Amino acid sequence: MCFSISLSTSSTSDLGVYNTPLIRFSRGFDDTVGPLLEYAYPWTVASREQCGCGFRHAPVGEVGFRFPESWAEENELDIEATKRFESVVRDLIAEGSNVDCVNRWGSVSAMDIVSLTVELTKLPEGYFRFLENYRFEFR
Repeated sequence: MCFSISLSTSSTSDLGVYNTPLIRFSRGFDDTVGPLLEYAYPWTVASREQCGCGFRHAPVGEVGFRFPESWAEENELDIEATKRFESVVRDLIAEGSNVDCVNRWGSVSAMDIVSLTVELTKLPEGYFRFLENYRFEFR
């Protein structure tokens, strides 16, 4: 099983311009999480692994954000891909757009997704990491 990341935004920008070997935005998203996303322009976000697995994720049951630490043995490519995702979301917020996303493990039901508002502009850069089965509303 894999993580899947679906994003929606009010921005009409082509997020494909942000694509690199570490992160890829493609139009559309998983229909099962579509009702959880609020904005008109849907995207699927994938890592170098062609799914959501190549990003930083908090260990199961752990909630919160923090910098990567050497003892956690996080993959450098996962760290860089997550920084890139964070940068894209920060750019969208700075232009005045709304952004939300869902990070889901496998086929977890949409009813089991927890919502969380993330004041990304108040977090230090590099602090964000994905939480399993969460919907993020970024501000």
